[in-house]
Amino acid sequence: MDVDLESVEIVFAQKLACGEPPVRARALKALQEWIKQQSARNAFSEKDFMRLCKGLHYVMWMQDKMIMQEELADKIASLIENFNTESERVLYFECLLKSLAKEWKAIDRWRMDKFLMLIRRCVRAVFHYLKGVGWKRKITKMYIEALQRTVISLDQSIPEGFKFHVASLLLDELDLAGKIDKDGIYDFLQPFITLLGNPSTSRYLFESILKEIFSTILLHYAKEMEKENTAEKDSAGAQMDANLKERESIQFDYERIGKALFEVGKSEKCSSERRKQLYNLAKKFELAANRKDPYYEKEEPPEIVLTEEMIQEATQKLHNVEKNAKDERRKFAKARKNRPEKHAFAVLPEIIRDETNEKARKQMKREQKIKKKEQPPNLTSGRQPAKRKLNAEKSGKGKIPSKKSSKKKANKA
Repeated sequence: MDVDLESVEIVFAQKLACGEPPVRARALKALQEWIKQQSARNAFSEKDFMRLCKGLHYVMWMQDKMIMQEELADKIASLIENFNTESERVLYFECLLKSLAKEWKAIDRWRMDKFLMLIRRCVRAVFHYLKGVGWKRKITKMYIEALQRTVISLDQSIPEGFKFHVASLLLDELDLAGKIDKDGIYDFLQPFITLLGNPSTSRYLFESILKEIFSTILLHYAKEMEKENTAEKDSAGAQMDANLKERESIQFDYERIGKALFEVGKSEKCSSERRKQLYNLAKKFELAANRKDPYYEKEEPPEIVLTEEMIQEATQKLHNVEKNAKDERRKFAKARKNRPEKHAFAVLPEIIRDETNEKARKQMKREQKIKKKEQPPNLTSGRQPAKRKLNAEKSGKGKIPSKKSSKKKANKA
């Protein structure tokens, strides 16, 4: 494209990323008219689309208020209808996904919800457009290939969370669009089956595809089976179920999906853990193909078959046990009322305590007797203690008379 067109796209990108809401709104409205005119003259290139998509990304970045965010997301997604050629529409959709993936890591948690909503609205606009053209195989295949080059691939530049989000919304948006046959649905599922068979697929992405796509299909079928079973018993439920069936548009070829999963699982590149999961999933799809509940678990027959006599005998035994328990409680209550104030069991600790004290006293007496026997005789019994003599000398009274001298003096007197 010429230099003037490139400069115009840069101006549009700047206006779209402006901080003033009126400027952004006027730029977006002018962009719609400019795309129609320019697409009729010359085809857009990938570089042109990447510049415009970056500007559209920052329009959504600056937009506040949930209702206005939804309106803006619808306007951005509806730009796909302003291009004249199918290749430009596909390229715009692909570049929009690439631009969002490029800026994915810079999105903070306060803005993540509106960008997830933008992705959903873009996918919804594409499916709405494909429904308008009758889900033509050739055109649908072009958009599926664009998805395979971006979000349904092993491209490391596309974040795993982005791929997971697209996998989680795909079936919902296909069901919302409606009027698509089984072959068209299988065409959208085939790239995911291919990813399941690739050993380079991360565990997170593998588990996400199994849960968000194939397990969801089986759960949806199991709910339908449950509705049919309940509708057979209830006439009003049967009428409601018939109305639901008329509105249902999305259908799956369960047998074909099950065979494809089995073929992927039996390949040599598939690990034993993943092969087990894929085989289990293939069996469930086979049950769904045979009009059986894939999550139905057959109950094992009981080892003992109970008869009415056995049940009556068991109830009688239980009644007798309850009766005996009541009688025992009654007897215990009477005995409790008639018992003395101090029960024998209450006196027992006191008796034990007295006996232990008596034993301790006897033991102390024995030890005292043994100490007396072992103690040597007192040799200083008739002598004056040394301390007493010193005290007497200090007091000036001289020697203290001994006991013998005092006795002699008493006799003389």
